[in-house]
Order: sequence, then structure tokens, then C-alpha cells
Amino acid sequence: MNGGMVEFSSSNSAQKEADMTSFQLKCPGCGAVNRIPAEKEGVAGVCGNCRAKLPPLYSTPRELHDADFDAFISAYPGPVLAEFWAPW
Repeated sequence: MNGGMVEFSSSNSAQKEADMTSFQLKCPGCGAVNRIPAEKEGVAGVCGNCRAKLPPLYSTPRELHDADFDAFISAYPGPVLAEFWAPW
């Protein structure tokens, strides 16, 4: 993510492997590390330090279709890994 850092962490080390409850995202503007709750996945945020916009974070694959693929790719500010599949 353009110099950003994504680190997976859990607030309870016993649950770390089974349940990731938050992520850490480095602000591309000021470098501050922001904790992103897992339930906010896919929601754009704001840096707690400099108030710059943070890109939405996706930790799991998203299924996109013809109707929403172009809009998602053009609006997403970070790198995207795409896997294409066809039933034939």
C-alpha cells in the first residue's frame, strides 16, 4: 500500500491464530501506526494522528463481478491481487 505497513495482530494472544481481531496500518502521510478493528474491514478510515484518510483494508478475498469490478479497481488506492476463474 504505497509504503504502508499492514500487520496482523490480536488483542488476546491465546486467540491469535484462531481469531484476528485487529490490524495495524501505517499512515502513508505521517507514518503513525493505526489499529483497525476487524469489523471495520473494507471501510476507509482516518489517521488518529494527522487525520489523513486511510485506505480501506481488506484481509480476506472479495468476490467481484462484471458490474462492480471496474469501479472497485479504479477507486481502490492500494495494490490489488486479482485471480480470474471461468467455469470452462
